[in-house]
Amino acid sequence: MWNDLRRLKRTGTFRICAGVLLWCCTAMGVQAGTVTIIASQDGNDIVFSGSGNVDTTSLGAATTDQFAFGGASQPTFFRGFNEGGGNFTSIDVYASDVTNFDPLTPGMVSIFVSPGSDPFGVNTLAGDTISLPAGYVSGSNLNFTWRILNMDISALNFGTLATFGSSGHMNSVVLSQVPLPAAAWLFISALGVLIGMKRRRSASA
Repeated sequence: MWNDLRRLKRTGTFRICAGVLLWCCTAMGVQAGTVTIIASQDGNDIVFSGSGNVDTTSLGAATTDQFAFGGASQPTFFRGFNEGGGNFTSIDVYASDVTNFDPLTPGMVSIFVSPGSDPFGVNTLAGDTISLPAGYVSGSNLNFTWRILNMDISALNFGTLATFGSSGHMNSVVLSQVPLPAAAWLFISALGVLIGMKRRRSASA
């Protein structure tokens, strides 16, 4: 393998391959971050499990702030910080142009945040901002769990909730529904086969 690499370097092909690889990585935005929020129905409530990371390279300078409330979603923002009651949550607020903004729900709802969740939010109310944990390091993992009481999952807006950043450093927030377990898909497939067999038998009778 090393002999092959030496031959590539001598012929200049190595530099070409390296350049193409660098261009592909840049074009694909490997520096970009994605926060994925998975929603699932839990009785009468909806539970959100969020994970991912944010590339802060192209965001504005962070301003440290504190909040003492759980969270909320309305047409101009969605955010979830640790519960209040005097327990202030320190966050870093970044200025950034937010595009493709689509809140979690059509109306305004309260979000209950599980203890230990990383604070996260997107706000377009008075200047576009992104809220992250205080001292957040670009690319670090984020994890949080939210809950909305007494709401059916059909009321959510699935897909891209927001994008922010600049070319090569774009970030996206995506809301998805928890996929059906493999066993459920097998059951549905088997049920479809049985229905098809029954119809064929009825037609031939």
